[in-house]
Amino acid sequence: VRDVRVLEQISPHLLMAIKTIVLTEELSRHQSMVDILADSPTAVAVVDGDMFISYCNPSWKELMGEERALRLDPELESIVIKEKSRWEPPFQTTEANGKDLIYKLCDEDCQLSLAPLRGGKDRDLWLLQVKPLMKVHPRVSGLMREAGLTKREIEACNLFRQGIDADEIAKQLFISPHTVKTHLKRIHLKLGVHTRAQLVAALNQH
Repeated sequence: VRDVRVLEQISPHLLMAIKTIVLTEELSRHQSMVDILADSPTAVAVVDGDMFISYCNPSWKELMGEERALRLDPELESIVIKEKSRWEPPFQTTEANGKDLIYKLCDEDCQLSLAPLRGGKDRDLWLLQVKPLMKVHPRVSGLMREAGLTKREIEACNLFRQGIDADEIAKQLFISPHTVKTHLKRIHLKLGVHTRAQLVAALNQH
C-alpha cells in the first residue's frame, strides 16, 4: 500500500519528465530546419487555419512589414484560402504544386507558394513563401523561352545573371546545390555557352 501511494505521488512528476524529454527531442530534430528558414533570403511564414501567422522569418518582416507579421491581410488571406482548397479531398496536389500565384505588394508583383505542414491531426499549418518577381527585359525573356528553358531554369538563369552563387540560389529556390548545378548545365547546353561568364555575357548583350 505504501509503494502504491508513493507511486501515485511521483507519477505526475515522471509523466512531466517524459513529456519534457519527448519535446526536447522533437525540438532538436526541427531546430536545423528552423535555422534554415530564419536565414533564408526568401520571405517565409507558417500560417494556421485561422490565417494567423505562428512564425515568420526576418525576410518576411522586411518584405511584408511588421503589421503583416501577425496576420495575413485580407487580399493575401483570400488567395491562401482559395489555394488551400486544392489540397482538400479529392486531392489535387499535382495541380497545386508549382502553381503560380501572384500577389501585388506596393505595386510590385510577388510570387506565392503554399504547402501543407503535417503538424498533427488537430493542427492546420501551412508554409507560405513570398518572392518578389524579378523584372526581366522582354528580349532576354524571349531568348530564354526560344532556347527551351523550363520555368525553373529561367528562375535559376535570372539569379545567375545577377551574380548570385549556386548556394544562395539553392536557398532562394528551396532546392539543393546539386540541382542548381544540374540546371546550370542544361542552361549552358540550351544557350550554347560553356562558362557562367559566357552565360551572363550572352544574356546581357540582349
